[in-house]
Amino acid sequence: MLNFKFFDVNGSGSLSIDEFRKAIERIGIQIPTQQDVQALFDLYDKDGSGAINYAEFGEAIYGRNNLIAAGGALEQAEAPVVSH
Repeated sequence: MLNFKFFDVNGSGSLSIDEFRKAIERIGIQIPTQQDVQALFDLYDKDGSGAINYAEFGEAIYGRNNLIAAGGALEQAEAPVVSH
């Protein structure tokens, strides 16, 4: 996912909240408060690690089924399974 590498400025393999905020701004989305940014970040940080990893990013952007279809089976296997 080229977009993930573009947003992962420090090359750590995950997005910090600061990288996430900057990524959102780069694509033209304005989130009014830091609290709102944190709430959105927490929504995508499925494992609660304090960072959004590649699998979480892919699931958030492309959806679980689309990530598998796009060849992300390895990343998908690392993501937690959520029952609805």
